[in-house]
Amino acid sequence: MNKIKLGLYALLLITVFASCEDLLRGSILEVELPAHESKLAPYAFFKDTDSVLVVKVGKSVGVLDTINPDVVLGATVELFKNGNLEYTFIYNPISNAYEVDLGQPFAAVEGDEYELRVSKVGFETSSAIQRVPRKVTIDTAEIKLGGGVDQFGNTVDIVNLTFTDPANVNNYYEFGGSVNVIYRDPFDSSIVYQFENTLNFDSNDPNYENGILSDIVFDGQQYMIRLESYLSFFAGSDNVEFTGQISMYSTTAEYAAFIRSLNAYWNADGNPFAEPVILYSNTSTNLGVFGILVTQSIDL
Repeated sequence: MNKIKLGLYALLLITVFASCEDLLRGSILEVELPAHESKLAPYAFFKDTDSVLVVKVGKSVGVLDTINPDVVLGATVELFKNGNLEYTFIYNPISNAYEVDLGQPFAAVEGDEYELRVSKVGFETSSAIQRVPRKVTIDTAEIKLGGGVDQFGNTVDIVNLTFTDPANVNNYYEFGGSVNVIYRDPFDSSIVYQFENTLNFDSNDPNYENGILSDIVFDGQQYMIRLESYLSFFAGSDNVEFTGQISMYSTTAEYAAFIRSLNAYWNADGNPFAEPVILYSNTSTNLGVFGILVTQSIDL
Protein backbone atom coordinates (compact mmCIF):
# COMPACT_ATOMS: atom_id res chain seq x y z
CA MET A 1 0.00 0.00 0.00
CA ASN A 2 2.83 2.40 0.88
CA LYS A 3 4.48 1.67 -2.46
CA ILE A 4 1.23 2.56 -4.23
CA LYS A 5 1.01 5.86 -2.32
CA LEU A 6 4.62 6.69 -3.13
CA GLY A 7 3.96 5.94 -6.77
CA LEU A 8 0.95 8.29 -6.82
CA TYR A 9 2.95 11.06 -5.12
CA ALA A 10 5.76 10.63 -7.63
CA LEU A 11 3.32 10.79 -10.54
CA LEU A 12 1.77 13.98 -9.10
CA LEU A 13 5.18 15.65 -8.68
CA ILE A 14 6.22 14.75 -12.20
CA THR A 15 3.00 16.27 -13.56
CA VAL A 16 3.48 19.48 -11.56
CA PHE A 17 7.12 19.90 -12.56
CA ALA A 18 6.31 19.16 -16.19
CA SER A 19 3.61 21.85 -16.14
CA CYS A 20 6.02 24.34 -14.58
CA GLU A 21 8.64 23.52 -17.19
CA ASP A 22 6.11 24.18 -19.98
CA LEU A 23 5.23 27.47 -18.31
CA LEU A 24 8.86 28.54 -18.04
CA ARG A 25 9.51 27.58 -21.64
CA GLY A 26 6.49 29.68 -22.71
CA SER A 27 3.92 27.15 -23.79
CA ILE A 28 1.43 28.46 -26.33
CA LEU A 29 -2.29 28.29 -25.71
CA GLU A 30 -4.15 28.58 -28.96
CA VAL A 31 -7.53 30.28 -28.76
CA GLU A 32 -9.76 30.58 -31.79
CA LEU A 33 -11.27 34.09 -31.90
CA PRO A 34 -14.70 34.64 -33.42
CA ALA A 35 -14.78 36.22 -36.87
CA HIS A 36 -14.89 40.03 -36.78
CA GLU A 37 -17.98 41.68 -38.23
CA SER A 38 -16.87 45.03 -39.62
CA LYS A 39 -19.16 47.99 -38.86
CA LEU A 40 -19.50 51.44 -40.40
CA ALA A 41 -18.08 54.36 -38.41
CA PRO A 42 -19.27 57.77 -39.68
CA TYR A 43 -17.89 61.04 -38.27
CA ALA A 44 -19.71 64.30 -38.94
CA PHE A 45 -19.75 67.67 -37.17
CA PHE A 46 -21.98 70.33 -38.71
CA LYS A 47 -21.81 73.99 -37.73
CA ASP A 48 -24.59 76.40 -38.62
CA THR A 49 -21.96 78.53 -40.41
CA ASP A 50 -20.74 75.70 -42.68
CA SER A 51 -21.50 76.00 -46.38
CA VAL A 52 -20.06 72.54 -47.12
CA LEU A 53 -21.21 69.61 -44.99
CA VAL A 54 -18.59 66.86 -44.64
CA VAL A 55 -18.98 63.25 -43.50
CA LYS A 56 -16.03 60.89 -43.02
CA VAL A 57 -16.95 57.20 -43.25
CA GLY A 58 -14.62 54.55 -41.85
CA LYS A 59 -15.08 50.98 -40.65
CA SER A 60 -13.98 48.79 -37.77
CA VAL A 61 -11.30 46.11 -38.07
CA GLY A 62 -10.49 43.06 -35.95
CA VAL A 63 -8.12 43.19 -32.98
CA LEU A 64 -5.47 41.12 -34.77
CA ASP A 65 -5.99 42.62 -38.23
CA THR A 66 -2.88 44.25 -39.69
CA ILE A 67 -4.72 46.47 -42.18
CA ASN A 68 -5.68 50.09 -41.58
CA PRO A 69 -9.40 50.96 -41.46
CA ASP A 70 -9.45 52.88 -44.73
CA VAL A 71 -12.21 55.18 -45.93
CA VAL A 72 -15.29 53.26 -47.02
CA LEU A 73 -16.06 53.83 -50.69
CA GLY A 74 -19.43 53.36 -52.35
CA ALA A 75 -21.48 54.19 -49.28
CA THR A 76 -24.84 55.94 -49.38
CA VAL A 77 -24.77 58.96 -47.06
CA GLU A 78 -28.04 60.80 -46.42
CA LEU A 79 -29.21 63.57 -44.12
CA PHE A 80 -32.86 63.70 -43.06
CA LYS A 81 -34.54 66.77 -41.60
CA ASN A 82 -37.61 66.18 -39.43
CA GLY A 83 -38.09 62.79 -41.07
CA ASN A 84 -37.70 63.95 -44.69
CA LEU A 85 -34.66 63.39 -46.91
CA GLU A 86 -32.81 66.70 -47.16
CA TYR A 87 -29.42 65.91 -48.75
CA THR A 88 -27.61 63.00 -50.37
CA PHE A 89 -23.84 63.31 -50.09
CA ILE A 90 -21.31 62.78 -52.90
CA TYR A 91 -17.86 61.29 -52.38
CA ASN A 92 -14.96 63.69 -52.91
CA PRO A 93 -11.70 61.80 -53.70
CA ILE A 94 -9.61 64.89 -52.85
CA SER A 95 -10.83 65.13 -49.25
CA ASN A 96 -11.60 61.39 -48.93
CA ALA A 97 -14.99 62.34 -47.55
CA TYR A 98 -18.65 62.56 -48.53
CA GLU A 99 -19.77 66.16 -49.07
CA VAL A 100 -22.68 68.42 -49.89
CA ASP A 101 -21.98 71.96 -51.13
CA LEU A 102 -24.91 74.08 -49.94
CA GLY A 103 -23.72 77.31 -51.54
CA GLN A 104 -24.78 79.13 -48.37
CA PRO A 105 -24.49 78.61 -44.58
CA PHE A 106 -26.19 75.54 -43.14
CA ALA A 107 -28.22 77.84 -40.83
CA ALA A 108 -29.80 75.06 -38.79
CA VAL A 109 -32.94 76.15 -36.90
CA GLU A 110 -33.31 75.51 -33.17
CA GLY A 111 -35.39 72.43 -32.44
CA ASP A 112 -35.11 70.85 -35.90
CA GLU A 113 -34.20 67.17 -35.83
CA TYR A 114 -31.54 65.83 -38.19
CA GLU A 115 -30.75 62.17 -38.79
CA LEU A 116 -27.52 61.09 -40.47
CA ARG A 117 -27.89 57.72 -42.16
CA VAL A 118 -24.99 55.77 -43.73
CA SER A 119 -25.44 52.47 -45.54
CA LYS A 120 -23.48 50.11 -47.76
CA VAL A 121 -24.07 46.59 -49.01
CA GLY A 122 -22.51 44.10 -46.62
CA PHE A 123 -22.71 46.41 -43.61
CA GLU A 124 -25.30 47.19 -40.97
CA THR A 125 -26.77 50.67 -41.55
CA SER A 126 -25.42 53.30 -39.17
CA SER A 127 -27.59 56.21 -38.08
CA ALA A 128 -27.58 58.99 -35.48
CA ILE A 129 -29.97 61.80 -34.55
CA GLN A 130 -29.25 65.36 -33.41
CA ARG A 131 -31.63 68.12 -32.39
CA VAL A 132 -30.37 71.63 -33.11
CA PRO A 133 -29.53 73.45 -29.83
CA ARG A 134 -30.30 77.10 -29.09
CA LYS A 135 -27.79 79.76 -30.09
CA VAL A 136 -26.52 81.71 -27.08
CA THR A 137 -25.35 85.30 -27.50
CA ILE A 138 -22.11 86.57 -25.97
CA ASP A 139 -23.00 89.54 -23.73
CA THR A 140 -19.51 90.94 -23.21
CA ALA A 141 -15.93 90.00 -24.04
CA GLU A 142 -12.75 91.27 -22.38
CA ILE A 143 -9.29 90.44 -23.71
CA LYS A 144 -6.19 90.90 -21.53
CA LEU A 145 -2.97 90.26 -23.44
CA GLY A 146 -0.39 88.84 -21.04
CA GLY A 147 -2.97 88.85 -18.26
CA GLY A 148 -2.10 85.50 -16.69
CA VAL A 149 0.43 82.73 -16.15
CA ASP A 150 -0.02 79.05 -17.06
CA GLN A 151 1.02 76.02 -14.97
CA PHE A 152 4.51 76.13 -16.47
CA GLY A 153 5.08 79.80 -15.62
CA ASN A 154 4.56 81.03 -19.18
CA THR A 155 2.61 84.21 -19.85
CA VAL A 156 -0.86 83.60 -21.24
CA ASP A 157 -3.58 85.87 -22.56
CA ILE A 158 -6.94 86.00 -20.83
CA VAL A 159 -10.34 86.17 -22.52
CA ASN A 160 -13.33 86.74 -20.23
CA LEU A 161 -16.60 85.87 -21.96
CA THR A 162 -19.95 86.68 -20.34
CA PHE A 163 -23.22 85.19 -21.62
CA THR A 164 -26.73 84.41 -20.39
CA ASP A 165 -27.52 80.70 -20.19
CA PRO A 166 -31.00 79.55 -21.31
CA ALA A 167 -33.01 78.21 -18.37
CA ASN A 168 -34.50 74.75 -17.79
CA VAL A 169 -32.38 72.96 -20.38
CA ASN A 170 -29.01 71.23 -20.21
CA ASN A 171 -26.57 73.36 -22.19
CA TYR A 172 -23.03 72.55 -23.28
CA TYR A 173 -20.48 74.96 -24.72
CA GLU A 174 -17.23 74.66 -26.63
CA PHE A 175 -14.83 77.51 -27.41
CA GLY A 176 -12.51 78.12 -30.34
CA GLY A 177 -11.55 80.62 -32.96
CA SER A 178 -9.10 81.59 -35.66
CA VAL A 179 -6.36 84.15 -36.20
CA ASN A 180 -5.37 85.74 -39.51
CA VAL A 181 -1.74 86.86 -39.34
CA ILE A 182 -0.04 89.33 -41.70
CA TYR A 183 3.75 89.60 -41.45
CA ARG A 184 5.70 92.30 -43.31
CA ASP A 185 9.38 91.81 -44.03
CA PRO A 186 11.26 94.37 -41.87
CA PHE A 187 13.76 94.98 -44.67
CA ASP A 188 11.27 95.16 -47.53
CA SER A 189 7.71 96.14 -46.59
CA SER A 190 6.47 95.12 -50.04
CA ILE A 191 7.05 91.48 -49.07
CA VAL A 192 4.05 90.26 -47.11
CA TYR A 193 3.31 86.84 -45.67
CA GLN A 194 -0.18 85.85 -44.61
CA PHE A 195 -1.50 82.74 -42.89
CA GLU A 196 -4.42 81.56 -40.80
CA ASN A 197 -4.08 79.64 -37.57
CA THR A 198 -6.57 77.88 -35.30
CA LEU A 199 -7.09 79.47 -31.90
CA ASN A 200 -7.37 77.02 -29.01
CA PHE A 201 -8.48 77.76 -25.46
CA ASP A 202 -8.10 76.18 -22.05
CA SER A 203 -9.74 77.07 -18.74
CA ASN A 204 -9.42 76.35 -15.03
CA ASP A 205 -13.14 76.94 -14.56
CA PRO A 206 -14.54 74.17 -12.29
CA ASN A 207 -17.42 73.62 -14.73
CA TYR A 208 -15.06 73.22 -17.69
CA GLU A 209 -14.08 69.58 -18.22
CA ASN A 210 -12.02 68.17 -21.08
CA GLY A 211 -12.87 70.98 -23.48
CA ILE A 212 -16.58 71.38 -22.63
CA LEU A 213 -18.39 73.82 -20.32
CA SER A 214 -21.60 72.52 -18.71
CA ASP A 215 -24.30 74.78 -17.21
CA ILE A 216 -25.26 72.29 -14.50
CA VAL A 217 -24.51 74.79 -11.68
CA PHE A 218 -25.52 78.04 -13.41
CA ASP A 219 -28.65 77.06 -15.35
CA GLY A 220 -30.55 80.15 -16.52
CA GLN A 221 -28.02 82.62 -15.09
CA GLN A 222 -25.54 85.07 -16.56
CA TYR A 223 -22.11 83.51 -16.42
CA MET A 224 -18.52 84.53 -17.09
CA ILE A 225 -15.86 82.04 -18.10
CA ARG A 226 -12.15 82.84 -18.00
CA LEU A 227 -10.37 81.36 -21.01
CA GLU A 228 -6.62 81.14 -21.58
CA SER A 229 -4.82 81.29 -24.92
CA TYR A 230 -1.67 82.62 -26.59
CA LEU A 231 -2.84 85.53 -28.70
CA SER A 232 0.32 87.50 -27.86
CA PHE A 233 2.34 84.91 -29.75
CA PHE A 234 0.96 86.44 -32.94
CA ALA A 235 1.33 90.05 -31.81
CA GLY A 236 4.89 90.09 -30.51
CA SER A 237 6.38 92.24 -33.27
CA ASP A 238 5.76 95.64 -34.85
CA ASN A 239 5.84 93.88 -38.24
CA VAL A 240 2.88 91.67 -37.40
CA GLU A 241 -0.82 92.46 -37.76
CA PHE A 242 -3.48 90.02 -36.73
CA THR A 243 -7.24 89.80 -36.88
CA GLY A 244 -9.55 86.97 -36.07
CA GLN A 245 -12.56 85.69 -34.24
CA ILE A 246 -13.42 84.05 -30.95
CA SER A 247 -16.32 81.61 -31.18
CA MET A 248 -18.62 80.09 -28.59
CA TYR A 249 -20.43 76.97 -29.79
CA SER A 250 -23.67 75.73 -28.29
CA THR A 251 -23.51 71.95 -28.62
CA THR A 252 -25.62 68.89 -27.99
CA ALA A 253 -25.13 66.51 -25.07
CA GLU A 254 -23.94 63.79 -27.44
CA TYR A 255 -21.31 65.98 -29.07
CA ALA A 256 -20.14 67.16 -25.62
CA ALA A 257 -19.79 63.55 -24.43
CA PHE A 258 -17.69 62.68 -27.47
CA ILE A 259 -15.36 65.69 -27.10
CA ARG A 260 -14.85 64.94 -23.41
CA SER A 261 -14.03 61.31 -24.15
CA LEU A 262 -11.70 62.29 -27.00
CA ASN A 263 -9.74 64.74 -24.84
CA ALA A 264 -9.62 62.19 -22.01
CA TYR A 265 -8.24 59.66 -24.51
CA TRP A 266 -5.45 62.00 -25.64
CA ASN A 267 -4.66 62.96 -22.04
CA ALA A 268 -4.27 59.27 -21.15
CA ASP A 269 -2.15 58.44 -24.20
CA GLY A 270 1.31 57.29 -23.13
CA ASN A 271 0.38 57.18 -19.44
CA PRO A 272 0.81 53.57 -18.18
CA PHE A 273 -1.21 54.36 -15.03
CA ALA A 274 -4.22 55.89 -16.78
CA GLU A 275 -7.44 53.94 -17.11
CA PRO A 276 -8.43 52.93 -20.66
CA VAL A 277 -10.75 55.42 -22.36
CA ILE A 278 -13.50 54.34 -24.74
CA LEU A 279 -14.62 56.98 -27.22
CA TYR A 280 -18.27 57.92 -26.87
CA SER A 281 -20.53 57.19 -29.83
CA ASN A 282 -24.14 58.15 -30.54
CA THR A 283 -24.59 56.02 -33.66
CA SER A 284 -26.72 52.90 -33.90
CA THR A 285 -23.58 50.79 -34.48
CA ASN A 286 -21.76 52.33 -31.46
CA LEU A 287 -18.94 53.51 -33.73
CA GLY A 288 -18.50 57.08 -34.95
CA VAL A 289 -20.34 60.22 -33.95
CA PHE A 290 -22.69 62.86 -35.35
CA GLY A 291 -22.87 66.34 -33.82
CA ILE A 292 -24.41 69.73 -34.55
CA LEU A 293 -23.12 73.06 -33.22
CA VAL A 294 -24.47 76.61 -33.46
CA THR A 295 -22.06 79.52 -33.39
CA GLN A 296 -21.76 82.93 -31.79
CA SER A 297 -18.57 84.78 -32.78
CA ILE A 298 -16.92 88.10 -31.95
CA ASP A 299 -14.06 89.83 -33.74
CA LEU A 300 -10.70 90.26 -32.05
